[in-house]
Amino acid sequence: MKTIFLLLFIIQVVYAQDVDLIKENQKKFNNIILCNNADSLKEYYKDIFLPDKLLDFTYAMRLYEISNGGIIVKQFFTSMPQNKIEFFYFSKLTFNIFSDTILNNKLNYFVNMYGNLLSNAVIKSKNYLPNYLKFYCSLEGDLLEENVSFLIKTLEAKPQEFYEAFKKENEAVRNQVIDILDYGALDYDINIPKKYKEYFNIK
Repeated sequence: MKTIFLLLFIIQVVYAQDVDLIKENQKKFNNIILCNNADSLKEYYKDIFLPDKLLDFTYAMRLYEISNGGIIVKQFFTSMPQNKIEFFYFSKLTFNIFSDTILNNKLNYFVNMYGNLLSNAVIKSKNYLPNYLKFYCSLEGDLLEENVSFLIKTLEAKPQEFYEAFKKENEAVRNQVIDILDYGALDYDINIPKKYKEYFNIK
């Protein structure tokens, strides 16, 4: 019993430290959100020393927002979590960890919008499909459930390109993608040619 309590304590300490690392950047997150035109946002962001993926994500989403979808930068794609550790930090943007309610609401909004916007962008630019597949393999819980329909949308729009990227991945990634599509097929009718349903073991 003591061992269990010790483990729980360690987990709580690590979690608190990880959240604190994100909260240290509150001013930078706020400044990004407060920029109201693309030029000022770009000027501010280029002066940030070694921004992390969460700042990259927020910058890319804010730039997309204030340009009415007219500007997509590389950070829009490269800020995608690629493993469970990166997802852990990414998911914290939905936990209202900052003292500023407006900032929390905006970050929640960005995370909720990301899956659909990312799907649209990847459909237009297949170069990021490998990163996109790993992004989905990193997702868990509510964020996976809320975004699986967008993965299906991407597959339906570009089945051949999706399959070409899929077959180049290692077995672990391929198995995870199949499991996610199988999960999605419980709620969605996946409309792709029969041969691709066989490739992905979709019944």
